[in-house]
Amino acid sequence: MRIIISMLLTLSLQLSRIPYASSSNGNACPDKPMEVDQGSPYSSVNLLMGNSLCDRVIQQDIPNAMKPVCMGATKLADEVYKGMIPRIKTLDKSIDDMLTRLATLKLNTGLPTCRVGYEYYAEDRFCYMLHSECKTWSEARQICRQEGGDLISLNDYNFKYFKDVARLKAGACNHVWVGTTDIAVEGKWNWLNGLNVSSSFWQPQQPDNWDNKEHCGDLKSPDYLLNDERCDIPLHFLCQIRKS
Repeated sequence: MRIIISMLLTLSLQLSRIPYASSSNGNACPDKPMEVDQGSPYSSVNLLMGNSLCDRVIQQDIPNAMKPVCMGATKLADEVYKGMIPRIKTLDKSIDDMLTRLATLKLNTGLPTCRVGYEYYAEDRFCYMLHSECKTWSEARQICRQEGGDLISLNDYNFKYFKDVARLKAGACNHVWVGTTDIAVEGKWNWLNGLNVSSSFWQPQQPDNWDNKEHCGDLKSPDYLLNDERCDIPLHFLCQIRKS
């Protein structure tokens, strides 16, 4: 690089003693840098050097040994310029991505904050958490209440979503307690929010109140449809905390 710069300086000094080439109409070129079309292979070096040095090399009758120096500098400048284009495009994309994320954050600033471990379910405006520990139905409900909520009450719109949550997150205890029971009135299954349980939520031939001891509802593997179960069996459980 130092050799090229030194040779360019030498070439520039030599060319300073050479008048500009005549134009096609016979007039001398004006005393200013020659304009080079941006598509020209010499455009980059002209921009970098601030004059029409290479054009003068091409147009003047100077020793051919000097021309490769300028051509090499032109090629180097063009390679540097072209090498910057992908980086500029990458930087532009990064900026666009950051602006998009910023816009998303601004849109989400109004969302409620859930307590640690809970996630926000925007459609029904509540926070939820599937607890990995296994508790009886009564113990599970007590924990949910201590955290500011209750065992989850499902509906026609969110049942499939939380069925999938149970399927993906259930651990060793396999099944997941939810907020429904018929303890108050045998055979009358209501959610803890007072709404009736849809018959489409149940597994086939459920609820069956096996041995007259199954009075609490859980999402049972492998399909995690609703099942009636003994309330004293330790299972995972889904809590919800209303935010509306």
